[in-house]
Amino acid sequence: MGRRDMTTYEQCLTQLTVRDAFFEIGEVKHGKERIRDFVTKPANLGQLVDMAEQYGDRDAIVIMGKRLGYAQYVKQIRIASNGLRNYAKSGDRVAILGANSAEWSIAFWAAIYAGMVPVALNGWWQADELDHALCLTEAKLLICDGRGWQKISLLRDTYSFITNCFIWNSDDLSG
Repeated sequence: MGRRDMTTYEQCLTQLTVRDAFFEIGEVKHGKERIRDFVTKPANLGQLVDMAEQYGDRDAIVIMGKRLGYAQYVKQIRIASNGLRNYAKSGDRVAILGANSAEWSIAFWAAIYAGMVPVALNGWWQADELDHALCLTEAKLLICDGRGWQKISLLRDTYSFITNCFIWNSDDLSG
């Protein structure tokens, strides 16, 4: 990186972290000590979902010509999160398998919002790689697209730790 790039980087960093900026950095009390940290950081990742709601109808997800605004995105995350709470508890792992899509993102953030641990599985993995990851993580729930469901179809009866599976339809962003 040249000198000019560093100046630009430093200017951007300063602009993002100054007083009253979203990423303001300052001294905060942590236990008995004062440390440099983000001043206005959310207490947990679930609070980021709540914060996103303020962006209303602005585009949150744009994929393959379909658009989903923040208000609708947050609404779907909350609905999915409430549904997940019927099948698992805070701290449980939720495996998510599928292609990049709004539904994948909603499933991921819904797990976080519910206090669960999302386990991101690679949609390009072969059955043996998926088997290894699922056995290693022992996710209680599996959320996947149709292609992911087909990939694990021969193995899914062997996962006694998975109590429920949910399959999303990527053709519909309306909810």
